[in-house]
Amino acid sequence: MKVDTLRNKLASIYKDFLRIKDRHISNEDSLAIQFLKTNISNSTSAIENKNTSAELANYFKSSIENDRKALELAEKKKEKTYVSNKDYDIAISNAVSEYQKSVATFTKNGGTGIYDLAVNVYAVDPEKSYNHLGDIGIIVKSMQDKGFDIQVFHKEDRLLTLVMPSSILDDLKSALNKENDRYITNGFNDRAHLTSFSSYFILPTVTSEINDINQAKALLSDFDPKSSWYVHNCFTSMGYFRSELSEQGFSFNSWDHLKDSITESISCMDGYTSPEFHVNGLMPSPYVLSSDEKSKLNITSDKEISYNVVHDLQLQELAKQELGMSR
Repeated sequence: MKVDTLRNKLASIYKDFLRIKDRHISNEDSLAIQFLKTNISNSTSAIENKNTSAELANYFKSSIENDRKALELAEKKKEKTYVSNKDYDIAISNAVSEYQKSVATFTKNGGTGIYDLAVNVYAVDPEKSYNHLGDIGIIVKSMQDKGFDIQVFHKEDRLLTLVMPSSILDDLKSALNKENDRYITNGFNDRAHLTSFSSYFILPTVTSEINDINQAKALLSDFDPKSSWYVHNCFTSMGYFRSELSEQGFSFNSWDHLKDSITESISCMDGYTSPEFHVNGLMPSPYVLSSDEKSKLNITSDKEISYNVVHDLQLQELAKQELGMSR
């Protein structure tokens, strides 16, 4: 399977879920509707009060008009296209399942070039002359020789950063445990013995031109010495944003930290406007919309705007339309 084939599948998954999400009346939406009704009632009472000045009365009339327009739109959405919380939960569950199945099928069929997971491996005690990161590198090389698309993204004396498709995280865990079962500590309060880990899910883009692993690695050359946040920003540039997995990221008993992170990412994937802003701990890519992209999307703001999934899908659709018109 080609990378573009997988990206097209992901675009379909994203679109289908966003359609459902747009029709979902969340608890926050319900509270907003109630707020608008209360606001209209309070403004009406203020106008009817004989002590209210003419200037304030005009202000309240304008406020009522705006609130009624917003309320009408909100209630039309609720009445005609309402998606219940139960249906929404089913939709997000299906989207996550389809996502994981698609990435697994892609890697199983020999596909390479999609890196939606980054794993930092840290030397536990930098004072020791032997920090085990070299041994981890040997394990990674062994996995590569077996056909796994796991890559060394960055390496320092105390840090080894790996990127890979999320579907092989359990394979990495098995390879580490087979070599030495003290590499990974599973208990919440267990102290790391040899190495510790932090793992990040990276929601992939549907446009292949945004960035690939070589471009992401090239960004590392801009700063020296490398700080951990900059390394994180560089591998995040391969997608829309990153989401840190709980604990060290590896599944433990009934805890599937990867699935939890993918669920959080897909459910919040349209929530970004500012590169400084984050939703539920999801940190956006350093990429922002260009002036040309803003123009195509009819965005007039001069502020930097994060390149998110909604922009990507809209620009992709515009590109298809332009291609069709040129034929």
